[in-house]
Amino acid sequence: MIDNANAFRKKLQNNHHGFTCKHRLLFHWGYDAEPWTIDLEERVKQYCENYDLNVESNIRVFKSEMKEEQKRRNSLINKKTENLFGFAHGGKDASVVS
Repeated sequence: MIDNANAFRKKLQNNHHGFTCKHRLLFHWGYDAEPWTIDLEERVKQYCENYDLNVESNIRVFKSEMKEEQKRRNSLINKKTENLFGFAHGGKDASVVS
């Protein structure tokens, strides 16, 4: 999941023209971890300074986009896990494999 995320990177770059950062800042967070780091925040602040943008509002937007991406990825992980282990969708029931 983390190493096949070019679509999200392109989406960020389309939404925030001129924004760039290392792959590690965008894609390496845990399932339930906060998808935001001090390093990413510093990169967003630098981006805002470079393009004369409001820091606070852009941080809110970036955080929202990161949370949405995390939700999307977690949903994919859940589906793959359910299929692999035979769980009903939602993880409530398991099918019996004989």
